[in-house]
Amino acid sequence: MYSCEKLEKILNEKIISIDETSYGISNKNYIITTENNKYFYRTSKDSTKINDKDNEKEAMDLLKDESYFLKPIYYKNDNLITPYQKNSKTFISQRNLSSIVNIAKLLQKFHSKKFKAKNTFNPINVFEKYFNDIEDFKMDISHFIYIIDDLKKVYKPDRLCHNDLVEGNFLFTKNNIFLIDYEYAGLNDYYFDIASFISENNLDYQETVTFLKAYFTDEECDFKKLDVFLRFCDLLWYTWAILLYEKRNEEIYKYGEPEPYVLSKDMEALKIFQRVRDEAHRFGVTYHRKLRSKRIISSELDRIEGIGEVRRKKLLTKFGSVTAIKRASIEELKEIVPEKVALEIKNHIK
Repeated sequence: MYSCEKLEKILNEKIISIDETSYGISNKNYIITTENNKYFYRTSKDSTKINDKDNEKEAMDLLKDESYFLKPIYYKNDNLITPYQKNSKTFISQRNLSSIVNIAKLLQKFHSKKFKAKNTFNPINVFEKYFNDIEDFKMDISHFIYIIDDLKKVYKPDRLCHNDLVEGNFLFTKNNIFLIDYEYAGLNDYYFDIASFISENNLDYQETVTFLKAYFTDEECDFKKLDVFLRFCDLLWYTWAILLYEKRNEEIYKYGEPEPYVLSKDMEALKIFQRVRDEAHRFGVTYHRKLRSKRIISSELDRIEGIGEVRRKKLLTKFGSVTAIKRASIEELKEIVPEKVALEIKNHIK
């Protein structure tokens, strides 16, 4: 973090206060108040370098004229200063179907320009880097190789993507929506962004359908490709979280307190927390995978003639998962829907 004196020199204003707002995963965020203005100041949380600031600089140069880009006042050495957006909200507090439609339109506009970035964000290479940097990866990676193989078959990087569409990176103001934080931005397949928004924000069925319908107005959604990217996103960001955990040691946060408790690795209390965390993660991944499968297959079922809400619910109630519906025979499907519709399902979902 820069000193108050250096920040005053950059802003050419007398600073009244610097208040920390919230902890990001990779950064610390502050509100700088001067005699006449307010500014947002972001700096690296620590020296942990698992993202690339060069990618962010290139992305900001490419997007400088876009309406959804919040132009910085200053950017250098991981320090970013932008004008403070009064009464702004993130997607966390602005989560509704209307906001999701607006986000879909923003992303469609962003992707449609097909900005050509020199810096890349190849998710497969990123995963391999994260995985190789982890000293103690507790899961058997052989169980997940098929996910990477499936991604290689459909992966087509052709434009600048954001690559980190978490809810906190959408800033809603009175008259605009800004897409912020381009630390992971780079040349990628735009289906990665689509999958990331759905997966990282855990959209439910209605939210997912709303998002996809608003985004795919000029082309058909490739649901098979989307499902591959969703599976990969789960694997990639889980690996990233494990790497971050190893580099920073164990930090335990108590609700309402910004500073973490740091426990040494030989403490018995830490081992208990670790077991609880690992079991919670195992349950969460399993549950999230089930939700995602239902969500994607539901979205695809909606595009099949003859299937409305009632038949969709009956199919999901009987078969319960994407895999089961894919494997169901015509005769099994006919127990729920007419033969003509059963044939349409088999033709669309393979």
